[in-house]
Amino acid sequence: MQQIWDQENDGHKAVLNKNKDLQDTGETILHKMKECIMLNNGSTVNLFCNPELIKNIQVSKTKVLLATNAGTKTNNFKATVKGFSDVWYSPDAIANIFGFSQAKKKWRITYDSDHEDAFLVHTHSSIVKFTANKDGLYLYSLTENYRESVKREKNSSLKAKNDHKVDNMISTVAENHLGYTQRQFKHAKEACKLYHTIGMPTVMNFKVLLHANAIKNCLVTVKDVTIAEKIFGPSVSSLKGKPMQCKPNVVTTDVISIPQELITKNCKVSILLNIGKQERNENPSNHTHLPQTRNFRHQDFQSC
Repeated sequence: MQQIWDQENDGHKAVLNKNKDLQDTGETILHKMKECIMLNNGSTVNLFCNPELIKNIQVSKTKVLLATNAGTKTNNFKATVKGFSDVWYSPDAIANIFGFSQAKKKWRITYDSDHEDAFLVHTHSSIVKFTANKDGLYLYSLTENYRESVKREKNSSLKAKNDHKVDNMISTVAENHLGYTQRQFKHAKEACKLYHTIGMPTVMNFKVLLHANAIKNCLVTVKDVTIAEKIFGPSVSSLKGKPMQCKPNVVTTDVISIPQELITKNCKVSILLNIGKQERNENPSNHTHLPQTRNFRHQDFQSC
């Protein structure tokens, strides 16, 4: 019985180890695909996902509908690949793709299976080789020199903007929106709306409330607040100050005590109240207005 139990445990561990190896292999493949460029004859667009390989990421006036096995998605971000042209950019993509139908319009592409299993793209300066890997994907591994040149061009472009345009120091929402998906941007706007609804606390306290689940049925997360800070910046209303009730002026009392001598000499005080009612005479020829009734009240008041 113990032997059968041990065999079942060994089989269960083998299955777990196999699943873990498959997961590690899948993650490795995805990471490699984001670091390389794939030549894909099944794609009709050029789409990149790694921002380190491209420059000039910006919002495009036109949109493209990406139809994949995972579904459809609308994208409106474009970027530039050095030595190629403009490509679509989506951080949710899993690979950097050159569509075969698009690449052949710009360069001559050759393939000779007798010589090697690779597509040769004849550019103006050199031949770029997309070699097939063990999974049958035709990939091109970028060199470190290419990555460094893209990084230098990004830094020089940013420095030129800061030198010639002082107002570029103030980042706009459109610029901060780059690199985030439409869903992330939508959730960031919902976080801003909730922030103003609850009275604009400090951002730290706002995150504490969300982390502690103090707001019931709230779909906003701490990550949404962080993205909202990066896109929209600090709240203008919070910077101007929060409304508060004006503090009234302090009422000062100035009571003068009556000397005892006056109190002794004026023990008896007489108060006379004259209450009268005056009515207007309806006769226009009579311009004299006299009280119609007069009542007198007399009261003696003793203060000692």
